[in-house]
Order: sequence, then C-alpha cells, then structure tokens
Amino acid sequence: MNAAFYSAIHSLSFRAKVLILILLDFALLFISHIISNLIRDEVIWYFYPYYKYIIIYSVIISFISLFYFDVYKNFLRYTNQNLFFRIFYACFLNCLMLIVFLTYFNFYNFPRSIAIIQPSVFLFILIFSRIVLKNLYINKISQSSKSNIIIYGAGNAGISSIDILNNYNVVALIDDDKIKQGRKYGKIPIISSDEINNYIKKYKVKKLFTALPSINTLNQRDILNELKKYSIEIFNLPDINQISANSISYIDFENIVTNELLERNIYDHNSIKKHYYESKNILITGGGGSIGSEIVLQLVSTNFESLNILDHSEINIYKIKKQLDEYNELKNQQYKIRYYISSINHLNLLEEIIRKNKINIIFHAAAYKHVDLVEDNILSSINNNIVGTYNLCSLADKYKVNKFTFISSDKAVRPTNVMGATKRVAEKIVYFFSLKSKTVFSTVRFGNVINSSGSVIPIFRNQIKNNQKITLTHKDVERYFMTISEAVALVIESCSIAEGGETFFLNMGKRIKIYDLAKKMVKIANPIKYSEEYFKSIIQITGLKKGEKLFEELSINNNILESKNNKIFIDNCNSELNKIDPDEFILKFKNYYNNDHFPNLINLLEENVEDYKYKIN
Repeated sequence: MNAAFYSAIHSLSFRAKVLILILLDFALLFISHIISNLIRDEVIWYFYPYYKYIIIYSVIISFISLFYFDVYKNFLRYTNQNLFFRIFYACFLNCLMLIVFLTYFNFYNFPRSIAIIQPSVFLFILIFSRIVLKNLYINKISQSSKSNIIIYGAGNAGISSIDILNNYNVVALIDDDKIKQGRKYGKIPIISSDEINNYIKKYKVKKLFTALPSINTLNQRDILNELKKYSIEIFNLPDINQISANSISYIDFENIVTNELLERNIYDHNSIKKHYYESKNILITGGGGSIGSEIVLQLVSTNFESLNILDHSEINIYKIKKQLDEYNELKNQQYKIRYYISSINHLNLLEEIIRKNKINIIFHAAAYKHVDLVEDNILSSINNNIVGTYNLCSLADKYKVNKFTFISSDKAVRPTNVMGATKRVAEKIVYFFSLKSKTVFSTVRFGNVINSSGSVIPIFRNQIKNNQKITLTHKDVERYFMTISEAVALVIESCSIAEGGETFFLNMGKRIKIYDLAKKMVKIANPIKYSEEYFKSIIQITGLKKGEKLFEELSINNNILESKNNKIFIDNCNSELNKIDPDEFILKFKNYYNNDHFPNLINLLEENVEDYKYKIN
C-alpha cells in the first residue's frame, strides 16, 4: 500500500476511522474463535449445533465490553499502555460473561474452557493488531503528511516529548551539552545550535519546539532571541506531565493563540533601543505583577545603574527576586537590584527610596485592576489607584525625577466601572503634574495582555483542559489583545520618546471577539471532536459583569496623533478633558474616607470623570 492510501485514511473523519477499527475487530473476533478451538483439541466447533448461538452471544458481549471500557475513544496514534489496560478489562469482562452463559445453558459436550481460551486469544490479537497498525500507520503518515520539526533540548523533557508530538516528524534534537552532541536518540541526531540552519534547509523545517523546563526564564529568553533569526515558528513545550496524553493542544497555548488569533505581526521587543536606560536609577512600582515583572525582565539586560522593584505582595517580590538571582549567577554578573515590599501609599518609604537611590525614571505599574474585585472594594481601590499615583507624582516632582511613565488601561476611556474611573482620574493627575513640573510625565494605555493575571485565555485554557463549561459573559464582547512582551516593549519605548503630557496608546490591531477566541481555542484543543454543535454545547453565557463594557476604546475624542514610533499613537486630549485639581481631590477624598461618606466618594468620582455614572447593581 502506497503513501496515498495512508494519507487517504488519515484524511477520514474520526467516526470513519473508528468504524474501520470495529469491522477489523469483528473479523479478529471470529479468528479468535477458530484459534481457540484449534488450541482446545484441533476440532473446529463451528459444526456444533449450538455454536451459532455462542458466536452471536460472544459478538454482543465482546463489543459491549469494548465500548464500555472506551477502547474506541481514540484512534491509532494514541495507542498506549492506558489503551492496553482498557482492552484487558474488556476481555476479562467478556470472559466472565461467557463463563456465565455456558454454565447457565449447559450446552451438551461443549468444552467450557473455550470461555477462557477465546477471550485470552482475542486479548492477545487485539493488542498485537493495535501495535502493528500503529507502527504501519504512523510511519507511513510521517513519510507522507507529517511536517518536520526540531526539538531544542535533548534532556528528559525533550526525549519524552517525541512520543507526545507523534503527528510531527522529529528530524533533530538540539543540545548545548557537547557530550550529547554527535550522538543519536534512536534515529534522531543530537546536534549543536550551530547546525540548526543546515537542518532547517535540508528538511524544510517550519516549526521548532523548545523543551527547557529547568532553565531560568531569562536564559530561555536569550535562546529564543537567538532562534528568532531563523524563519520558523517557535513553540514552547511545558512540563511533560502537564501535556494532555491524547492531544498536543496544550503545547504553548500562548504561542498558538498569538499566531492564529491576533492575525497581525507581533512586535519584536528586541528591536527596542534601550540605550536610553544606561546608567539610570529606575523604580518600578508593581514590579512583581504581570506588567511590572516584564518591565524588569526587559530592562535587566540594559546597563542601568540600579533597578529598584517595589510591590505590596511578598510572594511577587520573592518570585521576581528568585528569577533575577538565578540570572545573575548564570551570567556571573552583579546587578544593583533592590527589592521593596510596600504599598504606594507608604509615603515616607516611597520618599526614602526615591531620595536615597537618586531615581531618574519611574514606571508606575502598581494598581488594583480586576474590574469585579474593584467594584466590591471601592474605597481601597480609590486609595491605591488614585492617591497612590498622586503620592508618586508629588515625589517625582519634588526630587526632579527625569521621567515618569504611568501604566493606564483602555478601560479609562469613557469608563463604565470603578476601575476605569480610578485610572481616568489617575491619568488626569499625571497630566496635571506634566504642566507644572520639570519631570517628563506621560501615560500609556493598552488593552488585554495575553496570559496576564485575570486574562480570559488562561481561564479558557484551564476550563478546556478540565472538560468544564467555557464561561463567557456576552457573545458580543470584544477586546484588544497584545502579548505581554510587545506591550511592555512599547511602554519602555514610550517612556524614552516622551516629551511631557502625552497619553500614548499602543497599536494593537483590531478588536477581537472573545466568543471567536474561545472557539479557536476549543478547535486547537480538540480538532477531532470540534464542531459548531459541540462548541455551542460547552459554551455558557453568564451575562455581563457589573461595569463590564461590550467593547473597549483607546482614544477619548478620536483626535489621534502619530509619535516617533509607528506602533505608538498619542491621544490628543485637550486640557479641558484632562482638567482636575489633584490637591482638592485628595483633600476631599481623605475627608470622605475618614468620615465614611460613601455617597460623597462616588459623587467625587462622577464629578471628575466625564460621562461616568456609578451603577449600584
């Protein structure tokens, strides 16, 4: 049989393939009866008067057992130890039921041992057939329709991944260990990174998978940056224990979603010129969060004077410190990095950090940002997002910090929730200080960051992985999406080009329907099982959350200007839209806060944010 035949089989639907297996097993069942009779006494018992009833019963109970133990749940490429156990259980049940049948009817002179011999023979030839068929099918498919890939990492993770990636043809393993280089794993050569290009050209490789679970994040990043010079897609393999046994769909979900969903070129953060940050003392608030930690990781390779990381969460500080300590050790360099566990409302400590470290640049990423949680914690959210920002701006002005970049959100544009309203007030405070200070104040807005805390993508991924309903608030919800690396790269770039008073927003392409996003993720995860009907059966519309908008915007009045970078635009808000008296706002807030005047606090927000109305329910 030629490759075209195997490709035709491969192109069949899952149901068609299973039907072929059932017909094959039907034939094998009859063969098992012939063999079992020959084993018994070399007499073919087909001529026994009641044998046809025994055959009919055997067929019925055999296939009931096979279906009961999900023997046909997966196709050949998923033939593994788990399947063999299911076949064993099915044949064991078949044996018990056949014994009961022969005992109950007490067929004259019919050997009862057939009830044990036949299921045993059937078990053996079923398992043998699966192994043979898998080897024939998989090998032929690899020659005809499988795409060639390379795996970076020849350790346990890389080797184990070969079996998981069984609908790809692995042509090489890459490892930096010189002892491993030149050896082979089976027929697969282990090569050095210097040989990558040769194998890409020779085997027309379009995808490379990295299997480096034990390597520090920053060193992984160095490897990935080096690999980007080749014209191939790069995917990251997670810990092998986290990969679904019957699907490769969870391999770098972020990368898959990025390539198949965003439908635009991803901004290369390595193209950012970071020389501006040389010899600078930098403070990053919220430095352990999704955005803040990425700012740290992108700036760590610059020749800064000192990097000062502040976060209110001890565990966040611990995580980023651990990464940087490992990076310093591997690079054999000593960076001036200081860690502070504190709130941005701790005014005395903030002043000490800025004064003592002679801070030149502040990236202000600390904020309470989860919409539903902020709605339930309004007082503390105003205190953190607005008062905290005011504190930082005041100190930046006092100590003549060179540049101050505030990380805002698309939810600040015509906000419908408290989080967006607090961000909008904070934007106005930053703009106020830009008018009177020698410090260059600016704001950067962007939308949803893929895989950040609170992002829908990790939520959907876990729901799909655990076979749960996919929860969506509304079918028509649309959002902007960016990868965290490109968002932060453009934040860093925005800071370097800021001249004072700008509200930057990032080019994030078109808004994406969350419904379509969920659909694509399900299709990636379950390509065989996927259908429109299946997707509709697992999606659950829960209704819009309090303060949630159907779609977000990036510009308030659509008066948009270009910047020095074509990926960054400026929302040219006039001074009237940004008008606020921060001192008066803070004074009123503290008075209402101390006297527990909640309605007045809400009125204060509404007075200072155009078109915002607080919704009680």
